[in-house]
Amino acid sequence: MHNHHRRIFLVILIMLIVRAGAPKYSLTARAQTVEGPSLVLKTASLVTKAGGEFDLDVVIHTDQPSRGAQCELRFDPALVEVTSVKEGSFFSNWAASHGATTIMLPDRPSPDNQNGQVSLIGMAILGGDEGGPTGVGTLLTYHLRAKEGARGKAAFSLENVEVADAGSSGIAQALPNVKRQNAILSIGQGTVPAQPGQSIDLGSGAHLSVLTADEKGAAFLLEWQRFRALLPLGEGKGLPEMGEVQALLIPKNAPEGEQSAAWINALKPRILLGEVPAELEGYSALSTSRYGWIESATDGEQMWVEGEKK
Repeated sequence: MHNHHRRIFLVILIMLIVRAGAPKYSLTARAQTVEGPSLVLKTASLVTKAGGEFDLDVVIHTDQPSRGAQCELRFDPALVEVTSVKEGSFFSNWAASHGATTIMLPDRPSPDNQNGQVSLIGMAILGGDEGGPTGVGTLLTYHLRAKEGARGKAAFSLENVEVADAGSSGIAQALPNVKRQNAILSIGQGTVPAQPGQSIDLGSGAHLSVLTADEKGAAFLLEWQRFRALLPLGEGKGLPEMGEVQALLIPKNAPEGEQSAAWINALKPRILLGEVPAELEGYSALSTSRYGWIESATDGEQMWVEGEKK
């Protein structure tokens, strides 16, 4: 019964799409095990002052066309309060250029600042062309205010998340494996501990994300369009395994011998920062162990490198 209630908003939205004259959709479960989309909570800063106002965006990442989504927000009512909620541009921008409209239910959400939640909000595209948007964009934005005198770490979490596809076969389906990433904001404090899943928006589409973190160090990923730099700092346990990167900071806790070479070769970096293991002396990449310094610049698509040998 609980799972049935989680999907109730998407069911309502799909019914509205049918009535709006789009292709006939119905919501069914998808059995395929494919990597699904994600909903990510993001703030412009990880720190704010007591009494300060800030926005919390729900950002969708999907490589499959979508026409509907839902989520609810949980937060600490002792530290923050939600003042309003606004629909984002992910669905509306696509709808505007494809003869469609969008709907958000309820259209004026009422935050429950006593219990610390904003109940389920559903969004959908109505009518227009077949298909739906893909990529990255903002589903909705929560406007919040830190309470006067508040001090501490405010945690925010998404619950009951669902994303519907565009119904390319005439039947809209709930996409499987929807991931969610929560957020923490430090109020009245100068720093906030790094935790896996945190992400800082650096502007112009660039992000700095925390991959791993413990009391001895953390691994960060700097991303801007096609450029990625992996930056493990300190001597924390565990090194992330991931796809290719353009730049790699050799960590102090890098594995030794052939294990080190295998880990670095899998990342295929073009720039190595730090002391390069002996096993990689023939690796075809610029490194600070061969050059006195290396300066790299990127526009997100291409990379330019300048260095000076020791």
